[in-house]
Amino acid sequence: MAVNAEKALWLGSVQVTAEDISKFQADRSTNGQVQVHLILKPAIAAAVNGFISKSVGGQIEIWIGDELINTGHIAGAVVSENFNLVMTEAEAEQLTVLISSGSD
Repeated sequence: MAVNAEKALWLGSVQVTAEDISKFQADRSTNGQVQVHLILKPAIAAAVNGFISKSVGGQIEIWIGDELINTGHIAGAVVSENFNLVMTEAEAEQLTVLISSGSD
């Protein structure tokens, strides 16, 4: 089943939809930033970990739909289902709506 790319979080080249997320929590801070905690289902976490492992020394882009929200340097490989992302309140709200609406 094809998923609309505008209704997905992209961690590098890996598309993450609402169905791929086991747990989502956003913690707002006083400086206008939000720390988003994601626990991904094992299959999608493996894909993200694989992308990160192949990209050590390079960059990872984080997108919500067609909006680039952050880039970061990949210092080393990880093996995890837990990911923490820092974003603005507006971006976190956009991601919350995406997660709540699923892939309709």
